[in-house]
Amino acid sequence: DKPDDVSKLATEIADFDVLSDLKPEFGMKLLNFTFVGYTANGDSNTHLFMMQFPKELASDQAEMERQMRENLKGRLGDDSLNFAQVGTRTVNIRGNEVTVSVLESSNDSQSYRQLTGVFDGKSGPTLLVLTLPTSQWDDAAVDQFLQSIR
Repeated sequence: DKPDDVSKLATEIADFDVLSDLKPEFGMKLLNFTFVGYTANGDSNTHLFMMQFPKELASDQAEMERQMRENLKGRLGDDSLNFAQVGTRTVNIRGNEVTVSVLESSNDSQSYRQLTGVFDGKSGPTLLVLTLPTSQWDDAAVDQFLQSIR
């Protein structure tokens, strides 16, 4: 997908300032679902994914994550990464308090931190998954990104 196309699809979900290391990788609209993905230099383990669900099909976050993994199989990076929750935070996204989970995992060469949560996108509930190498995780930059979602 062209970066402009991904950015255009992303604005159907929400307006936001993406982290500087992440570049538009793919976007698609299927039925009433909208997906966008950003990665860092082709490293599929370092990514930002947003998947907006139709209001009538949204269920709990675990089910939304399962559907995202199913629909994005092969684009989600290392399947051997089994993330374990290490905490939760409450953040404000698009004017609503949202509880996000913070998870961590590692493979043979690197450890990763992931933030997941569901917020109200422009047209429906949206699952957000941000995964970065732990060595590149910057709480201030992540907070700035979350605050930019509008």
